[in-house]
Amino acid sequence: MRTVRAEFKNGVFVPEEELNLPEGTEAIVVFRDTSFEGLNLSLKEREAVKELSKRIKGSIVFRDMKLCRTESGFEVFVIVDSDEVMAVRTVMDEALKVYRQHNVHLPIQVISSSRLKRWKEQGNSIYEEIVNGVSIK
Repeated sequence: MRTVRAEFKNGVFVPEEELNLPEGTEAIVVFRDTSFEGLNLSLKEREAVKELSKRIKGSIVFRDMKLCRTESGFEVFVIVDSDEVMAVRTVMDEALKVYRQHNVHLPIQVISSSRLKRWKEQGNSIYEEIVNGVSIK
């Protein structure tokens, strides 16, 4: 068995190196989950973040959910187009369910896209941290 790195482009896996294989050669594809790379999350934390994303998708409309590294670990930002105060209760209720299911505390902030825009206009460093964070789908 041989390992070959490839990138998925236009619906096809493209090997990073030239391969001389006969037509019809079978392969097994293993996907690397790079969505949390560099954030030093435990497996339990990764599962809890994914579960939170799934739960809030079914509860509220939000623009994005970003996972950002902080000095103490990580923080989840839920960005909504509507009034953030209205979304806080729903997000926190779902986060509590995730805590009970996974026994993982997720530090969360719910912010409006207009607040994020103000932070950008003010040159607030938190804007760059959020924009450069990992989007959770």
